Amino acid sequence: MTQTFKGLKITSAFRSGILLRFLLLTFMFVFPGLKTEANTNYLELQIDTDAHIDSPDSIRQLQGNILQQEFHYFLRHRALTMNDSIVSMPPFIKKVVGIYKWFDRTFNTHDTLYVGSSGYKGKVEAMGDSWIDAYYFHPHDMLSIRMLSDFYSSVGLKAQYSILSLGYSVNVKHMSLSKSTHRKTDLALNTARVSLEFHLWQNNGRTRIRKFGGYRDGALIDELFEGLKFKSISFGGYYYFNYKKFSRSAAYDASNVQKRSQGTWIAGLSGTFYDARFDFTKLPIKLQEFYIYPFDTYRLYYNSINLVGGYSFNWVLSNHLTFNITAAPGIGMSITFSDSTDGRKVFPSYYLKGQGALTYTYKRLFATISARGDANLLQTERVGFMTGFLDGKVSVGMRF
Repeated sequence: MTQTFKGLKITSAFRSGILLRFLLLTFMFVFPGLKTEANTNYLELQIDTDAHIDSPDSIRQLQGNILQQEFHYFLRHRALTMNDSIVSMPPFIKKVVGIYKWFDRTFNTHDTLYVGSSGYKGKVEAMGDSWIDAYYFHPHDMLSIRMLSDFYSSVGLKAQYSILSLGYSVNVKHMSLSKSTHRKTDLALNTARVSLEFHLWQNNGRTRIRKFGGYRDGALIDELFEGLKFKSISFGGYYYFNYKKFSRSAAYDASNVQKRSQGTWIAGLSGTFYDARFDFTKLPIKLQEFYIYPFDTYRLYYNSINLVGGYSFNWVLSNHLTFNITAAPGIGMSITFSDSTDGRKVFPSYYLKGQGALTYTYKRLFATISARGDANLLQTERVGFMTGFLDGKVSVGMRF
């Protein structure tokens, strides 16, 4: 027989437990010398009463109050785990937890001989990020232009607990009240088996020409060019074949611990939308006098889709130091839109992704130095265009 009281299912066994507790408390009031023994016996009886419990370890934290089986009690006391079977949860939360447990079981399983937990669920970290982007524009039978941006930097803070994280960063130029012409946004979801990435990269018209054909015999120059506006939005998904013995997170965000050196093959798909607009009327006068292009403007507006394959290796230098290096080239196709100067056509595409990281951990503390770079090459009937960027990051933090 079952009754419902304020959202709780009250079984006959539960009522018996309440009645027994009342009798025991009365008995202890009359015979106070038996208080310790009576409390201990009650706990043991409560475990027997809940015969359906698979993992009764958490009940030891209840201190004799069975109503504290409600999930919000454990959440408040930071004792809740997703695998705790004795905690009573509302149906919707229970379903969400079930989905999480399936996801964690399917995508986040490691061989504990090679990968271990850090022992902490949360962490906070301070980050410093600097990047530079590069462009190579080479019309057939014409002078080529090689360009680099200035270094741009941002600083930020990030807090993470379990799979949830929240971070915020600000461009250093904004902090100095000067106008920034660059914008970069990165989002990622990383598991043991797969990782998903999103990147937004934008240049609103401030680049430096480093080489301009044979100008000054091909020597490096530094001429400001405000005639390039560039934007890219990219998505990537990657699969790690040796995911049980390899942990990317151990090297890049100190969420796990790589116990033994191990590597893995990687396969994935990368898709990027590019929009590059050149206005050659804004070339410095000295360069226009050296060479005049037969067109004033040129637009490369296209999607690039690439199959990517490569290898990543974690080298465990010591119990506290892990080094990673990753290389993943790709090949695919680029589809130009009708608004592009070349019109709507399909061309081959070439892609290269590289990453490296060095992570130091000591008890709760960790520090990471990492770098990554992406490059994409488009070859049309009229021009060759390559774009890429290099990003460096330093972070220090504490786990809790």
